[in-house]
Amino acid sequence: LAGRRADGWIPMKEEVLQYGEKVAAIRGCAQAAGRDPSKITAGMFVQYVIAETHEECHRMVNAPLAKAYALIEPPATFERFGAKHPFGDDFYPLKDYIPCNYGRQEVLDALAKVPSEVAEYTLTHGTPEDIAAELQQYVDQGLEHVVLVNTTPFADMGKVRSSYRLTNEVLRLVKGA
Repeated sequence: LAGRRADGWIPMKEEVLQYGEKVAAIRGCAQAAGRDPSKITAGMFVQYVIAETHEECHRMVNAPLAKAYALIEPPATFERFGAKHPFGDDFYPLKDYIPCNYGRQEVLDALAKVPSEVAEYTLTHGTPEDIAAELQQYVDQGLEHVVLVNTTPFADMGKVRSSYRLTNEVLRLVKGA
């Protein structure tokens, strides 16, 4: 659909090579539909946690509110890390996870079952250099536009100011300014 009708595509972050394959497929569909594939902007939403050290980010992505982002990962992500999705194998997050439909204790119990590896996979995290390097991998696969969503405050409210200062460093590194 994006290749035939849209002027852009902007998914949530996914595996680098998978992203590149999808960009190529969308542009191939555009060409097959008689459209100029270069007119389709490849974008991506990137939710991230940023700090002075990578180790600090690991602590933060495992904070309950940040870890909650892992609950919207499909069961296959959990399986990749040798775990089961806290809400079951048949759970389809985009349809089934409506937070207000779960009680507080049910969500806390689910968060306790999210392995650190899944939490760390779910949110882009690291130093400005780490995040810029990861973004560059996507640029190499066709990424042209990124929407950076700073989730650091959900992980540690004390990091609000520093997270935006560090985000400015990511932008400087990515833009080459």
